[in-house]
Amino acid sequence: MAVLAVEKFEATLAVVNGVDVGLSASLVTRDRKKAMVYSERIEAGVVKLDQISTGLALQAPFGGVKKSSTDSFKEQGGGAIDFYTRVKPVYLDYSA
Repeated sequence: MAVLAVEKFEATLAVVNGVDVGLSASLVTRDRKKAMVYSERIEAGVVKLDQISTGLALQAPFGGVKKSSTDSFKEQGGGAIDFYTRVKPVYLDYSA
């Protein structure tokens, strides 16, 4: 783990988004507005607020951005269900 001291919030976003990976990110703050701005602007596949960046709900899609993923694939969750599901309509006439 690396720890970098950054003076301003905007500079923090620039430093974090300046790396070439983006699997997950977390922010601990009492400022809810900054937390929401962070979650919108951070370049990461998963964002956790006031939590550690590891661990996910099993049904949640998971995947990164930049060199942390293909940037087009998410594991688990609805994406996995869609990927592995084949829809087959079946019509049954109960009147026969």
